Amino acid sequence: MVSVSHVVGLLLVLVSACCLATVTAASCSPSSPAFVAAFATSKRTFSPPCCHTQRRNDRQNTALSSATTSFNFGPVSSRDTTVFTVERPGNSLVDESSTTQRLTLEDVKPWLDYMVAQGITQAIALLDDNDLEVYQDPPGLLGMYQAVNIQGHVVSMNAPDAPTKILGILQQASETGDKVACHCTGGIGRSGRVAAAWLVHKYGLSPEDATAETLAKAKESGVIRKGAVDMLQKWMGNTE
Repeated sequence: MVSVSHVVGLLLVLVSACCLATVTAASCSPSSPAFVAAFATSKRTFSPPCCHTQRRNDRQNTALSSATTSFNFGPVSSRDTTVFTVERPGNSLVDESSTTQRLTLEDVKPWLDYMVAQGITQAIALLDDNDLEVYQDPPGLLGMYQAVNIQGHVVSMNAPDAPTKILGILQQASETGDKVACHCTGGIGRSGRVAAAWLVHKYGLSPEDATAETLAKAKESGVIRKGAVDMLQKWMGNTE
């Protein structure tokens, strides 16, 4: 037969266990001070390698999230006066969902006038055929450049000889004192890659240093520009 003292003792043990469980659960609650302190300590001492890599790539790949310059126009580096990146003519007017839209000379006149004001004498369009559809009506993209005496070139970034052609144009422009505006659609990705490639070609920078320099200059100039070392190396191939 169980005595009263045994029953009382068992109840005390159960009550103690319940209290301990309650305290432990409260400590593990995300809103509890104990949990917050423990989590803060763990963050300082451990972070998954993938998170470090992603943050590093984010810093490397994009200088700014929004441009503060007209037409996203800016120099590639403080050491260079030849190459500039910019969005395409009339980019803000393009409806990406339309397959029939065509830009006129009047549409792109503000872009052209701005290029002339910046001393641009040549332009390289890093565009594929689908990007060029909005310029199919006369005078066409090259005719638009010519309307303000800008010598134009169209070189798809996907062409096998694109690096050789583009760097050749830029090298010649450097020797003649011309200023070249390189543009894709937004002047961000493909243009950023050409910017870094030019620094590798002209000044002997490593792909890593060239990419970092173009992004730093973009941030300083208020330009949106991207850069990825692996894509740059793959695109340049054996040109260097």
